[in-house]
Amino acid sequence: MAAEAEKSLVFSDFQGAYTWSQILEIIEHNEYDRFSRFPETLEIYKAFREKTLASYATIADFVRINTLKFPSTIDSNGFLVSENPKDWSWWKGRTFAHPNDFPYATAGGIVHWVVWSVDPLTLEDTEKVLRNELGSDYDIVVFENPVYRKTIPDVSHTHGFVRKKPELI
Repeated sequence: MAAEAEKSLVFSDFQGAYTWSQILEIIEHNEYDRFSRFPETLEIYKAFREKTLASYATIADFVRINTLKFPSTIDSNGFLVSENPKDWSWWKGRTFAHPNDFPYATAGGIVHWVVWSVDPLTLEDTEKVLRNELGSDYDIVVFENPVYRKTIPDVSHTHGFVRKKPELI
């Protein structure tokens, strides 16, 4: 198993599903440690990590290869690793946004998104990406976890919570 499998990750204890107003409060006060996953989501994530690290050198390699579309090779230990592209022009400024596969616990109607990029993203960039992806019918709030909370710190990514505007429901 890859060395990353032995890295100890710290996850916040489940504290319930957050409402929109609670999410806004958490982000406004930079209290990101309050975010947690439903216990079943956390177990699925841990199983995903274990299975992935049986084939990939790191979770970052998995993301670079499968989400960012980096070329790959097999290292001397038999693990898939990402390779830096010879020509970065295709990746420059490109982002990949989708609902988080292992979202933080939220109340119904709120979706946790993640935005991946080769280049560091500002929160303004993140909001623009999500707005372009989803349109104007949604409320969007964005944040970036501090380094100590990032489960994949080696790949630039930010987060957004999204909900349909209440007046449109």
